[in-house]
Amino acid sequence: MAEYLDVCGYNDSPISVPEQSSCDSCGWIEERVENLEECCSKHTDDIASLQNQIDHIQDGDKHFAFSQSSPASIWYIEHNLNKFPSVTIVDSAGNQVEGDVAYIDINNVMIMFYAAFSGKAYLN
Repeated sequence: MAEYLDVCGYNDSPISVPEQSSCDSCGWIEERVENLEECCSKHTDDIASLQNQIDHIQDGDKHFAFSQSSPASIWYIEHNLNKFPSVTIVDSAGNQVEGDVAYIDINNVMIMFYAAFSGKAYLN
């Protein structure tokens, strides 16, 4: 369920609301919780989930465009997105192609192809 809440000043962004949306001891969600650290410990996971959603809204969706200018059958991409992004690949003619994507870690990807070519990879 998504509602528009006034959480940390982001009152026009959809944020998931936990099934339990009120608490007698801390006023969780019913009243704006000014200091998330002062909220009762019962809602620690809910607070962490909301904070992650707020951070995502503040940062926006992270993406990276990579250009492989010289033909290669293996592309090494350092994207520094701190996540395992989806990958879309196009050749130099603009045709979408597929390759074997291997995630080295949350900031590096290796893409392997049957033949060498140049093009772009869009990571999101």
